[in-house]
Amino acid sequence: MAVEKIFPWGWFHKLRAEISIVGKVLFIRERSSLQPIS
Repeated sequence: MAVEKIFPWGWFHKLRAEISIVGKVLFIRERSSLQPIS
């Protein structure tokens, strides 16, 4: 497929992993900011 030549699977999985890590960090920051700091 032409798509595989443009987007190698290794790069795709690396990007997905980085996005999921960023998403987790943002989610944790959002949750901690909503909770009052004791």
